[in-house]
Amino acid sequence: MDSRLQERLGKWHKQIDTVKDIEDQYFAYEATEKSLESDLFLVAEGSSIQERMSKVHSSSEWKDFKKKHAELKTEYNSARRQLELKIKAYEAEYLTMKLEAEAVQKHP
Repeated sequence: MDSRLQERLGKWHKQIDTVKDIEDQYFAYEATEKSLESDLFLVAEGSSIQERMSKVHSSSEWKDFKKKHAELKTEYNSARRQLELKIKAYEAEYLTMKLEAEAVQKHP
């Protein structure tokens, strides 16, 4: 395999590992959302469900959770975009190599 192609493939595989690590963190954090919301709801005071949910969603704990959730989602989406770019770079390198090989065969 061509060294440039091998290098692109290596970057692609390294990015897959990076995405996996970030994805694990993001989904694990996201999985705690309903339980946190329930915990906050149980301690919230109010005469109606709507009032208690309003207090949950206006609490500093909930706001901090949602801010961290947004940060993790941004990091995850960024890593996925970088993976897509690395895939495209590999494909471009592959096509370049293929075209160069064809050109050499046609014009020795």
